[in-house]
Amino acid sequence: MKRFHLVVAATHVSQGIGRAGTIPWKLKGDMQYFKDVTSTVTKANAASLQNAVIMGKKTYLSIPVKFRPLVGRINVVLSRSSGVREELGLPDTVLTASSLEEALQLLSSPSVESRIDQIFVIGGASVYKEALESPRCGTIYLTKILKEYPDMDTFFPIIPADKFTLTSRTQVTTENDISYQFCTFDPVEEDRFTTQVVQATENPEEQQYLDLIKQILETGVRRGDRTGTGTISRFGVQMRFSLRDNVFPLLTTKKVFFRGVAEELLWFVAGCTNANVLSEKGVKIWDGNGSREFLDKSGLSHREVGDLGPVYGFQVRVLHCSSSMMSCLNPY
Repeated sequence: MKRFHLVVAATHVSQGIGRAGTIPWKLKGDMQYFKDVTSTVTKANAASLQNAVIMGKKTYLSIPVKFRPLVGRINVVLSRSSGVREELGLPDTVLTASSLEEALQLLSSPSVESRIDQIFVIGGASVYKEALESPRCGTIYLTKILKEYPDMDTFFPIIPADKFTLTSRTQVTTENDISYQFCTFDPVEEDRFTTQVVQATENPEEQQYLDLIKQILETGVRRGDRTGTGTISRFGVQMRFSLRDNVFPLLTTKKVFFRGVAEELLWFVAGCTNANVLSEKGVKIWDGNGSREFLDKSGLSHREVGDLGPVYGFQVRVLHCSSSMMSCLNPY
């Protein structure tokens, strides 16, 4: 049975692929890339062959009416409904199957296989998940969207680092104020598994963080700050972590003062906004923001030394009351 490949466009950090049944970006470059990858026949007798594209019902419906079924490719729509052909008004040229496995068997039948070069899975989320778990999954063609969108409700699964490795990545392209790049992941070869892949990419949680830092450095917005150093930032991004197997993500770029991290976390949760409380415990990280010099320079001379105002601890307070910010000593 033939190997199949995946084609997907997903946001870089959250792996979002859809929102309310639609794709929130319109990129001609990505559409052309999708067409080229899924339409190009690699064998010599190209004139007599086509590629096949397998998709779920929702993915088929997300394609604009004038473009479906996808021209020049054998379309296969997955649905557990026996009446899906009538429901969607599918032409006879479109094949249907109840699962990915059934679709692959259908495309392997003698009458169909002789007309096919390559097979591509193009969505949606549940089909991608099943595909990634299959030993017949080949190359993943990923368009990495370097922008995050709110309210994404459909996500591409995390690519297993022990099964796939990044083999190519293009330069970043920008279109309609959206930056993106094309990445290719290939299955890991058995003899390369331990020496080349696991050692380098065994921590996908950390890789999310490193990728986000790279994205901020490349495309972040630069602003000045009170230190004169300035900041580079991006807003509206997110990272997703699994807390299974007693794993807790601790993100940092250097060795951390763990007692300070723990004390600060407890200080936040307690709803405290008084830097003196931390300072008395030897945790000085907020002292500068609560110093007399800084408060006076910031027009906050009415505050006592150490009174940080509505920082994180205050946000915890307002979860439980409707009081406005008065001072770090206010009992709320």
